[in-house]
Amino acid sequence: MGDVTQPSAMPARHEGARDAANGGTGSAADNSIFVADLDKTYDTRDGTVDAVRSATFDVKDGEFVSLVGPSGCGKSTILQICAGLVAPTRGKVDVGGVQARPGRREVGIMFQAPVLLPWRTVSDNVLLPTEIFKMEKKPARKRALELLELVGLSGFEDKHPWELSGGMQQRASLARVLVADPNILLMDEPFSALDEFTRERLNLELAKIHESFGRTVLYVTHNIEEAVFLSDRVVVMKPHPGEILEIVETGLPRPRKLEVLQEAGTLELVIKIRQMLFGHHGGPEEEA
Repeated sequence: MGDVTQPSAMPARHEGARDAANGGTGSAADNSIFVADLDKTYDTRDGTVDAVRSATFDVKDGEFVSLVGPSGCGKSTILQICAGLVAPTRGKVDVGGVQARPGRREVGIMFQAPVLLPWRTVSDNVLLPTEIFKMEKKPARKRALELLELVGLSGFEDKHPWELSGGMQQRASLARVLVADPNILLMDEPFSALDEFTRERLNLELAKIHESFGRTVLYVTHNIEEAVFLSDRVVVMKPHPGEILEIVETGLPRPRKLEVLQEAGTLELVIKIRQMLFGHHGGPEEEA
């Protein structure tokens, strides 16, 4: 499949979308994420487990920030709290200027599994959020078709999920998360189950979409190269308990191109983050 459509051909945002996300006030919406002194503990048969301890960071309006770290560092827990799917034990989590809560049109969520409904066609799966949020059908369908073209699925609108490869299913899932025109995207390892080639292509497409639409993105990954390539800043975390080690600014130019992964500055960032993680982890042989 070819690269995504160039920015000039990107689907336009729905008129008034920003006003709608801000309660129709007409003022500029707050599309930032703010996490302060966040703790999350779980009670188990063996005692209390600190999944996240004293996490503090922010994602500025239009910024792409990744949480990276090994399994058990609490990165997915933080994203689920930001999505309003999990309650914090302590601390403050504001998303879009209000306390994190589920079911918000202005916040799109994408998980590792595409979670496409097998009885619905690709286009109908993409349109599902527009039905939930009761958006007008004609402009919603137009936008869905534009997004399917954007992610390289033009011609597959009437196919069912089982007729698509894993990468194509994730493309459909990406179109679905964009169709309701959210200002903030929460993405939990969306490409981790894919082969390296497909993951790189989707990373490039996601970078282009972010640069064209200017969404605020909080992205969870255990892949250091992916985090550095996509992000403006990388929040490096350690496990047991899940704590932030450091927040690293990438400083890489946009638009992002895959060639940047071979540049000396990028390699230095990857090595720096890897050394941080190995200093608090079992080493390169342990699953990250």
